[in-house]
Amino acid sequence: MFRAVTAYVTSHPDEMPIRYPVRMEIVSSDPFREPEGYTIATAIEEVLVDAGFLADERLVGMERHDVRPEMMSGYSVQIDRA
Repeated sequence: MFRAVTAYVTSHPDEMPIRYPVRMEIVSSDPFREPEGYTIATAIEEVLVDAGFLADERLVGMERHDVRPEMMSGYSVQIDRA
């Protein structure tokens, strides 16, 4: 994910990093195992900040994680303006 986000950021330098509030939706084919006190959303937010996509993880005002078994193996992340 980091490489894909970095490639996107590099190809859109005038738009990055995002500095406005956003919502994040994660969709996966299976539930994620999450250690106590640390969610998959938190991990993804940290990757988005480290890759230069988001200026700060606190910009994510709403997180949602849906499990859709009919989906192909893997996950997707959608970011929208809040």
